[in-house]
Parts: sequence; structure tokens; C-alpha cells
Amino acid sequence: MYVAMLGGLLAVVLLALRPFTPFLFIKLGRPSASIPRVLTTDQPAPYGVAIALAFLFVLWSGKVPGVIL
Repeated sequence: MYVAMLGGLLAVVLLALRPFTPFLFIKLGRPSASIPRVLTTDQPAPYGVAIALAFLFVLWSGKVPGVIL
């Protein structure tokens, strides 16, 4: 459940940021070559980040059996 929520949130954030990123970089005076690849169009979403964050959340909440922090 956490992976689905974080993956959906990541997708929505990327969908919202990708169209505006080149405009923001131009306004800030930075070259378009310095835009992070994740924020450019036609690049895959890094769902591994959502999986890792979901695992860290589950680990932090104490729901992993046999792991005591």
C-alpha cells in the first residue's frame, strides 16, 4: 500500500514539474543541459525511489517482523 501511494505521489510530482522545469532553468539563467535527467520529458520515473522510501517508512513504523531498531 505504501509503495502504491508513494509511487503515485512521485508520478504526480513529476507530471507537474516536467513541463515547468525548462522554463524555470531559463529564468534562473542556468543552461538547459544542467536540468536533472529525471525532470526531462521522455525519461522513466524512478519507482525504485518510491519502493525504497516505502520500505524505510515500514521499517521506521516497526511493521517489519524480526527487526528491532
